[in-house]
Amino acid sequence: MDLLSPDLWKSQWDVVTSAPWLILPSLGVAGLIGWKVKGSLDDAEVRGLKTEISGLKAEISVREQRRLLAEEREEDVSRKLGALDAAYAKLQQQIATGATRDIVSSTSATVTSLLTDVATANDTLREIIVRPLPLPADDAFPRSVVGTVTHKSGS
Repeated sequence: MDLLSPDLWKSQWDVVTSAPWLILPSLGVAGLIGWKVKGSLDDAEVRGLKTEISGLKAEISVREQRRLLAEEREEDVSRKLGALDAAYAKLQQQIATGATRDIVSSTSATVTSLLTDVATANDTLREIIVRPLPLPADDAFPRSVVGTVTHKSGS
């Protein structure tokens, strides 16, 4: 059966014109079914995109909060580093002027304490910056947002 032959189309057209009450409703039903299926597929796609947008907004919010926290910690590190620089300059000045051993020892202990504070604050800042974002609950975001999950809890 050659679908492009004029004889086939002529004979089929004769069938349609001889029984339009059978063919036209069938075409109408098929068109309606196709329209409904397309609509439901479009709705599912829209819902999926809205879910993905919602997930991305949540991720942006988490990243913004972490950025603000990192800025606060950076200010803390800068403030502590300024105090350390001042204490170190004071220690150098005391050593240069020949201050007593007790004074130099006290200032040295202060510098050591401030150095520990700066290192701790810097480690905290580094942890905030490099820590990976927590993955949301299993179905909170589409897989395209959180990556591939190989094991689903409860399965």
